Amino acid sequence: MLRLGRRVTHIVRFRPKRAPIGLDIGSSALKAVQLAPSGQGWRVAAFATEPLPRGAVTASGVADGATVSAAIRRLLERERLAAPAIVVALPGQSAVVKRITLPAMTPRELDDAIGWEAEQHIPFPLSDVHLHYETVAGTGRDAPTMDVLLVAARRDSIAALERVIADAGRTTCVIDVGALALQNAYAANRAGGRGLTVALLDIGASATTITIVVDRQPAFVRHVSFGGHACTEALQEALQLPLETAEHVKVGGVAEDVDRAALTSALHASIDTLVHEVQKTLEFFRSTAGGSAVDRLFVCGGGSLLAGLLDRLRQQLDIRTIPLDPFRLLGEAGNVEVPGARDRRMAAVAVGLALRHEECR
Repeated sequence: MLRLGRRVTHIVRFRPKRAPIGLDIGSSALKAVQLAPSGQGWRVAAFATEPLPRGAVTASGVADGATVSAAIRRLLERERLAAPAIVVALPGQSAVVKRITLPAMTPRELDDAIGWEAEQHIPFPLSDVHLHYETVAGTGRDAPTMDVLLVAARRDSIAALERVIADAGRTTCVIDVGALALQNAYAANRAGGRGLTVALLDIGASATTITIVVDRQPAFVRHVSFGGHACTEALQEALQLPLETAEHVKVGGVAEDVDRAALTSALHASIDTLVHEVQKTLEFFRSTAGGSAVDRLFVCGGGSLLAGLLDRLRQQLDIRTIPLDPFRLLGEAGNVEVPGARDRRMAAVAVGLALRHEECR
């Protein structure tokens, strides 16, 4: 049974004995998080990662299903994660999230009108997607307009993702959208107060997602085809470095025979490419959102570990820039090795997925 909740959601008809596993399938690694009840909240019962070879997952989706399924199986068996259910996210370019403003109407009128409205905003034929919509909380009863969140996901992408999980011996419980899973982790963190406009910057290996959240509601999502791999390749070319050395120095590692001035210059060039894209996105949002300025910028993803990135963002954007720690309000089990402050940023999407445990019941 496929159901589209506020996110793209696949619900199975069983009640798992253990909390599901939030699994973020990135282009360089798998990140898995499992939660367990703890008093009135939740604690981290498990956290683990598994590297993926370059090319197995791209910004458009899983390119080598057999390799990814085998990696999932290795991770789950090594960590002895027994939960049968997996909560997973679609890659950015196979799903579309749009917040649109429409004249105020009744639910029935909206149901009749949404197909035509979706055609104006979704770049895929509607016959090829699962589409969901809902009015955004906070729309006043007597307001002349209403905000509606559209979520569309390609059917073939959903089916492919389910096959990957099934081939790993598990069942897909929920299929989410990465940008909305990240917003879920941010909201659970209570990192920003109500009424704020914040940008969530998730920098992956092959792409970056910029999600703007207004008063804890998603308002705008943009995907940029630039990530950590592009920076690595730029360092390799500029400094004639082997892959391993370029990966090491881009996150602040020290290597002999590397000209520090040349390294800094090459890093700044790559970082400035990303900062420029973020700046364009924020300016576009401000120009289309009635002058709404972004109050905070939260940064996560493996690419956020680029040496000097946070300082560059603060300098160029003049916005308070904060690393997003998805474990901040989660207790930790004594035998769970939760990553250090820098590496926690890589787990944000997986935490947001794991927090959807209630929908697997």
